[in-house]
Amino acid sequence: MKNQYLKQLIIDGYPNGFSFEPTALRLVEGKIGYMPDEIDLGEMQQEMFQRQDGMYLFCEHVADIKTQKEIINTSKEWIGNFGCFALETLQKKYEQKIKNIANIDDFAVFVEELLFPFEECKTIDYQHIYLTRSTKISKDTALQKLADQIINIIDEKYSATDYEIIERIPALNSELLAVVVKKNIPNIMKTVNAETVCYQKFEGNLPDDLSEKIREAIDKLKSVNLPDNLESLYIVLSLEYNYNFLERYNLNWSEFKRIIAYYEEENYEDESYDEENISGEIDNKTDLSDHEPETDDFVYRPKKLKISKSVNTSHQYTPAPAFRRFYKTYGRLPTKEEYLKFKKENGKPFTPHGALVQFGYLKTWLNKNKPTDDW
Repeated sequence: MKNQYLKQLIIDGYPNGFSFEPTALRLVEGKIGYMPDEIDLGEMQQEMFQRQDGMYLFCEHVADIKTQKEIINTSKEWIGNFGCFALETLQKKYEQKIKNIANIDDFAVFVEELLFPFEECKTIDYQHIYLTRSTKISKDTALQKLADQIINIIDEKYSATDYEIIERIPALNSELLAVVVKKNIPNIMKTVNAETVCYQKFEGNLPDDLSEKIREAIDKLKSVNLPDNLESLYIVLSLEYNYNFLERYNLNWSEFKRIIAYYEEENYEDESYDEENISGEIDNKTDLSDHEPETDDFVYRPKKLKISKSVNTSHQYTPAPAFRRFYKTYGRLPTKEEYLKFKKENGKPFTPHGALVQFGYLKTWLNKNKPTDDW
């Protein structure tokens, strides 16, 4: 912003954040001897981000310039090298150097504000993990790029511990690693031995003739009119190899299902598989995470609200990133109904009045400006 004196006064005088309420503005007026005009206030608000508690902060409220540059460089490096990263990992890396951030949602907004001039990014809730990626590529593309890096590491020795993988891919944490392997790398299995988590290729851990034995087991079951479900295949394979197949390879039902699907692909599809119908001790190892819904929701995004009833900043209002994303996605401006729906789905807290105020700002801004390709 042009008025750096006002910015520094807010940073120094309100170290925990600032509110654009009339009372706070009068206190600012008392400190500088005049009421900041609407241009100063509008520029200031546009350069700040809003926490969940409603307070506005400059990035300097959170981190010094050196730390900001480190966060920007690390984020750009991770996105460039791996396609995406676990936001919790970035927060943990810099948690001793930042302040005024109470939770991961506020950190997500801070990072997007910090990166916006360099790399417009988006943080989503993916399988209960905060995943940050560039808006230039899709979620699936970003995750596949990350998966390819993981595959390269595991391919070297047919296996690798989670520590070894995360050490070479610092954008990961153990939770994101487990999800990416499960969703994007079908021929990798996760094993736990003496509290050490290891990821192994099927080919390096299971019998060499497993594909043939699975095919034979399915044919035998069909020849006697028995269902070729997972429980039946487990029994037949155990008898064939003369050991408890799941116990030998420390598998749960979800992992066993992945192995069968990998080796048989289109030749085998167990539609009758129902974890609740399988009884016995092995049932206690059932992994129900396969049934969790996959989400791609926006993380909390506070709206830039009207500064006060006495200050009108609509003529200098700049459309928010969410609106720019709408224009980039659909190639046109939203109708009022679409805008209200978009704000309701992608922003909280939400009030119809607040959204209508924002829509009025947009229409006023667009009367004097045109959308550009660099939005």
